Amino acid sequence: MSKSIKVDRGQYLFREGDLSTSMYIIKNGRLAITKKNFNSEDEVILSEKVNGELLGEMAFFDNKPRSASAKAMISSEVFELPFAALQEQFNTCPAWLKVMTKTINTQLRDANIRIKNLENIVSDTKDKLMPHMLLRVCAVADLLCYKAETDENENKVFPYKELYNVLVQVFHQNKQKINKALKALKALNLLDIIENDDGQMIVVHDQHTIYDFTIWFQENLAKESGKQVAVEEKDLPNLHILAFYGQNEEIAAEVSDGIVKVHVDHIQKNSKLDLSLNFPPTCIDGLMKKGVIFEKQADDVGVWISYDAVEVTKLFNYWTLIYTFNNSDESA
Repeated sequence: MSKSIKVDRGQYLFREGDLSTSMYIIKNGRLAITKKNFNSEDEVILSEKVNGELLGEMAFFDNKPRSASAKAMISSEVFELPFAALQEQFNTCPAWLKVMTKTINTQLRDANIRIKNLENIVSDTKDKLMPHMLLRVCAVADLLCYKAETDENENKVFPYKELYNVLVQVFHQNKQKINKALKALKALNLLDIIENDDGQMIVVHDQHTIYDFTIWFQENLAKESGKQVAVEEKDLPNLHILAFYGQNEEIAAEVSDGIVKVHVDHIQKNSKLDLSLNFPPTCIDGLMKKGVIFEKQADDVGVWISYDAVEVTKLFNYWTLIYTFNNSDESA
């Protein structure tokens, strides 16, 4: 079924965009997985594969063209495993195993597409809406989680150097900027950085939030500037209050599909006690202009406001992460 192929130093085993008909196991040598830089013909090295490692396997499940190139760093030898022969064996696997394997592969493909799309972001900007470095770190961390080990607490664990290599080689970022983003994620307990016998490791506590933030941020970037919800740092305490009471069924009356109606007097009287925060009535009109609060109404009881409690909670969580990033330094 398999055959041995020799690849001289500097020779390509396959190139980005080639049709995929086989996967390979490295018998001896070292091959680099490379991609073309988005704005030049230069190549960046995503990773290096050595003896016993597999490459070119993702296309087995979806028959898509090669998403990267494989180039020999030294004279190497690989075993070729044709997809056609492997498919016969794969067909004998239990249905649940085939579905699980294909699902994981699809997730990796999707994560790769997100990373590729992020390559089009050329440089960071001082605009508070655009901390691209944070977005890049989140997208790469989410990608690495899919192949990471799981510890006894169901956390995803992978080497810091894997994250560092992608961000340096693809996005040309330095260690200080990477650490700044990691510091923000750590401050909100989304991940941690530890030392063990294998070196410096990243422990992801909440991949779900990191993934959701990545998707939300990309969608926000794609919107026209006038439709982006630009939350100021001074708005965060008020969003926290709205999120807290909007999910309290005893206080918030649901209007429809997550839209809730809350009594302003109740918020003002209790936010100090419940959250140690004040809710100034002057903030309501400003949040209405930003589209956070939909409507303000007065009746015999007092003033009511309506808003999407789920969306406000997301805005609070995600903008807290953004401002934690903006306000952190770049030290290790």
